[in-house]
Amino acid sequence: MKMKATAILFAMIAAHEVLAAPKQAEVPKYDIAKTCRAAGAYAGSNKDLAYKGCVRDESDARAELIRKWTQFNAQDRADCIAQGAEPMPSYVELLTCLEISAEVSALNSPGGRIRDNAAGASSAGAKPNEGQQANPLPGMPPLREPDPPMPEPEKPGQN
Repeated sequence: MKMKATAILFAMIAAHEVLAAPKQAEVPKYDIAKTCRAAGAYAGSNKDLAYKGCVRDESDARAELIRKWTQFNAQDRADCIAQGAEPMPSYVELLTCLEISAEVSALNSPGGRIRDNAAGASSAGAKPNEGQQANPLPGMPPLREPDPPMPEPEKPGQN
């Protein structure tokens, strides 16, 4: 009897988890006009230009999200949607969150690398030239050696 009750409880918990899991089969629908009007509070003097630019950027980001949506991890989609829901949901922020999450996943996978160009070449492991240090950030050029420190200025009365 106790085993049957435990099995039923386990089944109920599992069913709840499946039903409660976010179903993000498609890009969420945000009110771009509302988001861009609210963002206008942070714009400079030309609020109309800022609003139009915001609407264009949000529309472009939504179009890219529609093209790439199924390529993003389902849990990343749910997490990024939840993180960006308030105060102003934004397709630009959602796309950025998803791209960063995908890059982190790629880096954390065995032998993980990030491609830094369309051909898929990676700068990870690239040998720096003489006088350069390897850059710890994938896709970035090697670092050059720092300049030598500046000499201390002479203080008045010292000679």
